[in-house]
Amino acid sequence: MIAKTLRYQPGHLDFFTPKEIFNVEIDHQKEKLNNFTYTLVVNSEVIAVFGLKQMWTGVAEIWALTSELVHKYPVHFHKECLKLIKTHGDVLELHRVQCSVRADYPEGLKWIESMGFKKEGLMEKYGPNKMDYYLYARELIWP
Repeated sequence: MIAKTLRYQPGHLDFFTPKEIFNVEIDHQKEKLNNFTYTLVVNSEVIAVFGLKQMWTGVAEIWALTSELVHKYPVHFHKECLKLIKTHGDVLELHRVQCSVRADYPEGLKWIESMGFKKEGLMEKYGPNKMDYYLYARELIWP
């Protein structure tokens, strides 16, 4: 098995079939593509496109679009997301990272909590098609 995390390049999404739950969100997430966006590839298959968007000084939002294949490689995905937070958290001197997760997506809720994020509240009719999301956040403390 060959796993690589690459800097996102235009066209990576062309080789990516998102989980059905993300179909209504993919255009919205394209707005977040920036220098802190990455593509996780395992055996030449795109598993996820994920990234971090700085909102203002000290605060950023993480996000991810995953394919059905993410279930085959959860450890790789988890480690790369933690590395993203650590690396860019240091560089950007972040004190807070947050993430919005669809309220009807139990896998995503369980995963974000396993990353050390705490639920802050329900955002009603927040997402595309007026879907509910939970806001999660994690405080970052640097030495």
